[in-house]
Amino acid sequence: MEIFHAVTVTGSISKAARRIGISQPAVSQQLSKLEECLGVLLITRNRTGFISLTVAGEFWSKSSKDLLSRIETVVEEHEQNYSQPHVHVKLGVTPNLRGIFISSTARIVQKDSIFITFELTYDVDHAGLAEKLKMHKINFAILEASALKSEGNSFHSTPLYKDFLTWAVPASVEDADIIYALNPLAVSSKVNPILNQYINMAGSHQAKMQSDEWFQTNLPHNVGTLTAPTCAAALELVADGIATSHAYLSLLPNLPTSILKKIKFYNMNSGENEIVLAMRKHLMTHRSYSRIYNSLVDYCVNEHARAMSSFRLLPLP
Repeated sequence: MEIFHAVTVTGSISKAARRIGISQPAVSQQLSKLEECLGVLLITRNRTGFISLTVAGEFWSKSSKDLLSRIETVVEEHEQNYSQPHVHVKLGVTPNLRGIFISSTARIVQKDSIFITFELTYDVDHAGLAEKLKMHKINFAILEASALKSEGNSFHSTPLYKDFLTWAVPASVEDADIIYALNPLAVSSKVNPILNQYINMAGSHQAKMQSDEWFQTNLPHNVGTLTAPTCAAALELVADGIATSHAYLSLLPNLPTSILKKIKFYNMNSGENEIVLAMRKHLMTHRSYSRIYNSLVDYCVNEHARAMSSFRLLPLP
């Protein structure tokens, strides 16, 4: 049933296989067994590799979601009432939250007196984190509130802080060079070469679009010739004086001083994204999960958000 749900959510067998972590033939085989067991056809495949649901498939798509949620609730109740005390915290975050943030959250989780396991999962896309929550791959996530809009009733969420993009420029670049590059009449051949290329934004599709649009508007001669897997990796290239990039403010408190001192960060005055902590709603009735949730909220609001606000972003020249 979990495999069928993954197929309906992703829209294709190949994407479902990658998301679950099993082979594509195994997904097809399990789907065939489910259809044989139910005696109906659940999906049809088209030439592009995507699937469409039959009438019975529509029914079981909704039912599979409800069943998986109910199964997890029952398992949690069983562990709480009949098993040895055990809490498994599966936290999903973007790579922006690293270093000090992760070690701090690990300490928070381990404060509980009963046995706890802590599993950390990364996803560069907030939508990917929301999907992992829906698929029961994680039970906590720090992500953009907008990623939970369609499934908000299934999760307990609390606002943590506002996040936004900054423009990262090598500290070696003179202010005069930046002022000239931002001038709409600037001649490309006379622009500092570092300001003539940028590192493509890693992360959500929305963030990449926002980044590309900013460069096209403010530095139209700038070309995205480089790509890094994460914002942190991009900033290592910026620190080496190779190009400029965008980075989320939430990343900065988790970077080493050796990187920060080589970069100037500018306020882009772009739209803010509300970041929340989300957890499956039924877990709030479990004392340990509830305590961990509230402690994570307290840390993010009172320590990490304060560390973010301590960074002095430069105004654009």
